[in-house]
Amino acid sequence: MSNFTEDAKPSIADLGSAVKLRTPTDTVTFKIGTPGYIAPEILQGKPYGLAVDVWSLACIMHVLLTATPPFWEDDRQARNARVCNEQLNLGGSKYTSVLSVSAKNLLVSMLAKDPA
Repeated sequence: MSNFTEDAKPSIADLGSAVKLRTPTDTVTFKIGTPGYIAPEILQGKPYGLAVDVWSLACIMHVLLTATPPFWEDDRQARNARVCNEQLNLGGSKYTSVLSVSAKNLLVSMLAKDPA
């Protein structure tokens, strides 16, 4: 069960799945990651590289700033569809309404669907 309350405790996981790329342009294709933090290219089975780390970092930043992951749905298929198809929505919540323009722009640029 996910806990997105103000009392939630952070944890670090999945370090056993880390891969060292030989060059900044190397890619891999295996599908692995933490739900809610996986980049679209992984979900779509495309080759991916360092850009997926930028995506995941942006997801962590989003959680720290707004108390929720950016494309969260409890249903896995609905969540994956949102990650792959929807633009980031930074309106509406009490947390996003107080974010600076710079913070919003950073999140939007880091959570771009096209890693290029």
